[in-house]
Amino acid sequence: METNIGDIKKKHCLPFEIEDTKMRELFSFFLHKAPTIGSATALLITEEKLTKNWKMFIDKNTNINFKIFSASTEINEKNLKLYGGSIEDKVDRRDIFIICNRKGKESDHECVLRHVRNSIAHNNIYIIDRSKRKFILLEDYNLKGKLTSRMLLSQTVLKNLRTEIKK
Repeated sequence: METNIGDIKKKHCLPFEIEDTKMRELFSFFLHKAPTIGSATALLITEEKLTKNWKMFIDKNTNINFKIFSASTEINEKNLKLYGGSIEDKVDRRDIFIICNRKGKESDHECVLRHVRNSIAHNNIYIIDRSKRKFILLEDYNLKGKLTSRMLLSQTVLKNLRTEIKK
């Protein structure tokens, strides 16, 4: 069965009310423990080490379609289409993308972690099982309701991100 981003958006979920314990633990990590997110329980990792860990994650996940725009660039369907993240884009079992707006001079890892955390905190999470793979769509919006991030990750990639940044 073919799936597109629009199909996944129909599968809104409550991240801490799902039965999958491993997924709940992943969401909890990114909401409460991920470095740089401003939580009292966030891991304290030096910027140098976190930058190195982020690079390792990116180097190991070469299949990620990765684009960070400046804050002034609107993330719209036209921009999303360029990176495989528009509503109509078909999702293949290997499709993974991270598209987001940078805030000020934040690093790539700060930007991605902030948007993952916000997606969970504001319950903009969608999960669908396809081809023996769990796809997780995370979205973040600004106070004006404009999309500032859309990420399509697998459970494995999200787990790998957690593992790499904790090292």
